[in-house]
Amino acid sequence: MRRMFRRTGGRAAGGRPGSAEESGDAPSDAPRSRSRVTAAAAAGSLSLPQWTELIHQYPDYAGAYVERGILLFKTGRADNALYDFNMALKLEPANFKALYYRGHLFLNRGRLKEAAADFKRAISVDARSAEAGYFAALTLQKLGEDDAALAMLETAVTRNPSHVRSLALRGQLKVKRKEFDAALDDLTKAVEADPSDAAILVARGQASLAKGNFGRASEDFEAALRLDPQNGEAYHARGLIAWRKRDIPAALADAERALRCDPKIALDPALADVFAARGRSRLAAGAFDGAIEDLELAGRLKPEELDRASLAEAYRGRARLRAAEQKLDAAIQDFDQAQALSPSPEPEPAYVDSLLRRGLERCALRRHDEALKDLERALQLKADANVDPAFGKSYGERGMNRLVNGDAEGAIEDLAQAIRLRPDEPSYRLARAQACVALENPADAAGDVDAYLRLSDDQVDDALMATFVHRAKARLKNGDLDGAVEDFRRAMVTQPDVRQDPEFVSALRSRADRLLGENRHEAALEDLEAAAECDPNVRIPESAAAGYLARALGRRQKGRSDLALDDLNKCLSLNPGLSQAWSARGAIREERMDYGDARDDYRKAIELDPSLRGGMEPKIRKLSELLGS
Repeated sequence: MRRMFRRTGGRAAGGRPGSAEESGDAPSDAPRSRSRVTAAAAAGSLSLPQWTELIHQYPDYAGAYVERGILLFKTGRADNALYDFNMALKLEPANFKALYYRGHLFLNRGRLKEAAADFKRAISVDARSAEAGYFAALTLQKLGEDDAALAMLETAVTRNPSHVRSLALRGQLKVKRKEFDAALDDLTKAVEADPSDAAILVARGQASLAKGNFGRASEDFEAALRLDPQNGEAYHARGLIAWRKRDIPAALADAERALRCDPKIALDPALADVFAARGRSRLAAGAFDGAIEDLELAGRLKPEELDRASLAEAYRGRARLRAAEQKLDAAIQDFDQAQALSPSPEPEPAYVDSLLRRGLERCALRRHDEALKDLERALQLKADANVDPAFGKSYGERGMNRLVNGDAEGAIEDLAQAIRLRPDEPSYRLARAQACVALENPADAAGDVDAYLRLSDDQVDDALMATFVHRAKARLKNGDLDGAVEDFRRAMVTQPDVRQDPEFVSALRSRADRLLGENRHEAALEDLEAAAECDPNVRIPESAAAGYLARALGRRQKGRSDLALDDLNKCLSLNPGLSQAWSARGAIREERMDYGDARDDYRKAIELDPSLRGGMEPKIRKLSELLGS
């Protein structure tokens, strides 16, 4: 059975009440048996594994949890340390070291109210601990409770009149209350107690500075810098003295040193005008980096007085230099910053050029989305900017990606730009046609299918070829007979059933009528014959007779008498009253030695037009002689 530890009332596991940081005494409730706990454990000098082993052996030993928690806290394992402190306080609610170190843990994490509560409880356990009083006051000061912090410090200093940190903090709080003499008294005591603490010298110097004693303040700042050459507060305060003496170069030099030592230091807003003035001077001299640093710092110190116009000018100046050096990312970043500060009424040529050049670089690297962002920003600045055809590839890639992802409308927008920039690229035409089909606008797709087939040797599927039918019907509604007939014929290449479409036949008939009226006989006959081929029930109008006659005459001249004869037969079947057709057919028949038929045709021609008698009768007599009748 494990040996239980003896409790000690209000005392900590670390021995006599006192400073937790200095306490190294053996725990008063340490195990009595050396066979179980070594002297090293009693002295608190075990390692983490050893403390863990001890806790396994004695789970009710609060001191072991405290010591392990302290080691964990000091090695940055705060969550584990918090667990151990909580366990210790669960076992022993009045354990000073557990309260003290848990207070530090809470303070480091910004949990100020919990930290203050722990430090106060620690004081209630050991009223003589000036350190606990100091940290309780520090936490209250961070919470903005200066009066409570001062009261806590009064108690701490009463307990330990030479406690340096309590004296220093009380002095600083009294400076805030403008109790300068009392503050200097406290800070002087603190310096006397520890003359090697540069921070306290700085605090006393700031108190002297607030009272107007520049000489004494300077002595303290110089002494602090001798002790700590990297003390940013000392440089800052010394710079303020230089500023008040109107020694501007010295003030700026010290302020910059302060920032180098501590970039997060809160410079006095009074220095804003000094940095702003130097920033404008640097801007005028073309020292843009320095101008930006000074003007931005001035703006941080006095945001309401930020010189946006000068700072924007400095960014633009540096941007132009960077653009000339091909540092496009940095140049664009500076131009953007300038625009955010003070938009330029006119587009900056170097800004537009930088965006376009970076966009082209991104195109070449196939970073197409980024390339188009640069292009679109450039066009926002200058709508008529010259766009390199290389951007067409980026538009095309993005458009096809959008199509794959189901964004057909976005795809059409991008592909339209791609086609404008690279009109000879067939893949963009095909992709846009597919996007139109996806949006159920097949008539709009036909133009791209047509262009694709002109640009590429590849064929397209039936769904895309069917777009010609849709466009043909749309063209019919708009009265475009020529376009409609052409589209129907394009569709027939892969879809023979189109020839049975009544609208195709109607289009052929309608165009033929128009062509006949324009005396374009051969074209009219082609349409009529195509219509009849598609639909045997199509009636050829009588007006087509003149067309057949004209084509027949033309074919005879070309030596195609057989075709001419067919045309004349069709002509006369439509209009038997055309004497010229009878005469022409008679001549062809005479040539073919069909003398009887030829004589009949000549006679019919004379019958219809007696004026032909003089020319026809000699032919008739000759044919009669040949026939023997």
